[in-house]
Amino acid sequence: MGPAARLKLLTLLTFLGALLLFGLEPLVARLLLPACGGSFHVWATCLTFFQGTLLLAYLYCHLLAARLGRWHLAVAALPLLFLPLALLPEHAPAAPLLGGLTAAGVGLADPDSQAPVLSILRALVVGIGLPFGVLATTGVVAQAWLARSDLPGRDDPYPLYAASNVGSLVALLGYPLLIEPFVSLRAQRLGWSAMFLGYLAVLALAAPRKAAGAPAPPPLADAPRPAWSDVVAWLGLSAAPSMFLVAVTNVISVDIGSLPLVWVVPLSIYLLSFVLVFGRRPFYPALLRRFWPEICLVGAFMFLLEGEKSLSRWMAVVHLASLFVVCLVGHGELHLARPAPRHLTAFYLVLALGGWLGGAFATLLAPRLFTSLAEYLLALVLLAATFVWRHRLALPGWVRAESRLVLACSGLLVLIVAGRTAHALFLQHREEPVHVRRNAYGIYRVVDRPLGFDLQAEVSAALGHADERLLLRKLLHGTTVHGAQVLHPTAGRWPISYYHREGPLGDAMAVTRERLGGGPMTGGVVGLGAGTTAAYFDRPGDRVTFYELDPDVVDLAWTHFRYLADCEAGSGAAPRMVVGDARLRLAHDDDAPAGGYDVLLIDAFSSDAIPLHLLTREALEVFTRRLAPGGLVVFHVSNRYYQLEDALVATARAAGLPAALRASGDLLDLAPLEDPSTYVALAARAEALEPLLRRRWQRAPERLGAGVTPWTDDYANLLRTLRPFGE
Repeated sequence: MGPAARLKLLTLLTFLGALLLFGLEPLVARLLLPACGGSFHVWATCLTFFQGTLLLAYLYCHLLAARLGRWHLAVAALPLLFLPLALLPEHAPAAPLLGGLTAAGVGLADPDSQAPVLSILRALVVGIGLPFGVLATTGVVAQAWLARSDLPGRDDPYPLYAASNVGSLVALLGYPLLIEPFVSLRAQRLGWSAMFLGYLAVLALAAPRKAAGAPAPPPLADAPRPAWSDVVAWLGLSAAPSMFLVAVTNVISVDIGSLPLVWVVPLSIYLLSFVLVFGRRPFYPALLRRFWPEICLVGAFMFLLEGEKSLSRWMAVVHLASLFVVCLVGHGELHLARPAPRHLTAFYLVLALGGWLGGAFATLLAPRLFTSLAEYLLALVLLAATFVWRHRLALPGWVRAESRLVLACSGLLVLIVAGRTAHALFLQHREEPVHVRRNAYGIYRVVDRPLGFDLQAEVSAALGHADERLLLRKLLHGTTVHGAQVLHPTAGRWPISYYHREGPLGDAMAVTRERLGGGPMTGGVVGLGAGTTAAYFDRPGDRVTFYELDPDVVDLAWTHFRYLADCEAGSGAAPRMVVGDARLRLAHDDDAPAGGYDVLLIDAFSSDAIPLHLLTREALEVFTRRLAPGGLVVFHVSNRYYQLEDALVATARAAGLPAALRASGDLLDLAPLEDPSTYVALAARAEALEPLLRRRWQRAPERLGAGVTPWTDDYANLLRTLRPFGE
């Protein structure tokens, strides 16, 4: 094989290794979502695990890869013991792992709600740690082989790193657009396994072999050991973009949702910067090198200005543009600071360490240290500090050479951002929320706000007396309202917002009560929020069970809202709380009512995280098994970004379940304190829906769900339900 063919083979190897590596990332996160709550912390934890495994892989490359040579093939073949990939949700058919372990054995069957990050990490280590680690060595091993060969380009093997990142980009963008919407999870696992076999074949062909009598490759040129100041700069320049990647993804996913497309766009930008700056023609414009602080300050200003408002599509573009600038500057400086090929493996080891430190801080420490997304601004500060450290000797000369007008504009921008920050802190101090809490599932805020003038008058009229001091208390998760209550002894008992008695849920509860002849009602609710739905179970003998993933939400609902306490006082029994994944708990709830639930409300879709496993055919079977004769399963599917009715109705038809729906979207028809909402009701028999059809509900029309593939545990296409621009 000639030198040119061998060089192309090494390029193909790095591309294929990265393709498999980054194809594995969204696939694994997608497999984990059903059992782990569907929130952003799943992807953030996976990303931290991937970066940590990358660090270990680069440590192996630094210490052993050069000594092992062709014996690296034996290490690369170890993942064959784990094929096909067996990391599956508990409710999917479990494939055997090495030693007879199953997916349940690696912690997916019963994830710990108190420590979800540890549950995910444990599953990842056991399930895919070895395959991922082997693939993570590919780029550095290929570059080391090239540097120690007699091939052209041995003096500068870094462009292979760009080829590796091209493979990563293809995998990341191809997964949400071409793979996830059209290929089942089982087929994805099998296809990935088959491609891994092809990867091993290419690796065997590309591995160095010394023919008998062949001259040894020329030794690597000697080069001075990098200084500690260089190592510090490498760490900061790799940590800041990684931290900013997690922060920006978190900001966007809080509103748009936790799905592979939302995850991979920021990560693709992160990888694209490596492609641009480490290519054979590096792209790192001098103009960007000079004005990146001002560009990032604009992004920081918009981040601070945004506050509690929902993320618009234009703001998402601003955040992604800021991410691109931060990554291009950080990785561009890394390219300029790269050492000679002799120290290539040490360079990548430090880069991996910095990337892991930045990602781990944003994922593991920031939720414990801050009640806001402070890591967004800290990443910019870290990049600026590292940039100044690296150019500390040249910086005074740059300042003296710069025009006074440019310096004045830059200083003015700094003052504007500083002023905006001070203003935000002042408002936060003056109008401090009742309570703020951050955990792995997100940021929760309990806030009190005065009712508007019109609502004050309407509520006062309903109460029979004037009260100008009425406050509305809300539970916010990010920018999504998860329940509200009027702070008044009487008005506080009213279910409001999406759960108003005049709305669709009020209809479902009323017909259920009528079916029971006005007697005690037994209900189950998936998703607690502020506990608003407990207001429907406040009569003597009523019983309600809440299935809630996040234990902190249970604490917030009991501590800061009165719905649960009023329910206990009226019904004579406290609402039963079941903490954990709702589908798993419902399927194995030994304390559930023996006669079944008269009504089962599935209220888990109004936020950013869409738990797909609650909308599949298998999930519907679990829900209907828990119903009393004539009972209803009611789905609250109001969402700013996803239209879930089509998929739900199509899946219900496939399961033989009749469906009815009602949307209260006309603002002129809304009652005071009612918000627009959309509900879909399912029943085992069509007669159970008749009372709803007499209350402004309608049967699901044939056009709804037509042409939609029903969702199952093996296939669900959330991308198809995405509303254009979140409208």
